[in-house]
Amino acid sequence: MRKKPNPYEGMNRKERREAALDQVFGKNRKEYMGNIWGWKFTYFGLAFLLAVFAFAAYGVWTGKIDLKKQQFEATPSRHIEQNSLHHQKDTAN
Repeated sequence: MRKKPNPYEGMNRKERREAALDQVFGKNRKEYMGNIWGWKFTYFGLAFLLAVFAFAAYGVWTGKIDLKKQQFEATPSRHIEQNSLHHQKDTAN
């Protein structure tokens, strides 16, 4: 069985990389591919994020959102309702 010749033999690392990219992308490699969602969508997303930030800042500024009173506590498992079929003990024995 004959071994295929290595097309990258004798090239340094940078030349191998350039040759591989040219092989995959061809002549379009240097062109700008573009934003797949479009720039208008990007600007709408930015506007949405700024609006959410503005509403949150307004809520904190007017006192509707009190950051000092926020409590982030996990619910202990003993308080979870135990009336589920998965939690009932086997009483058949």
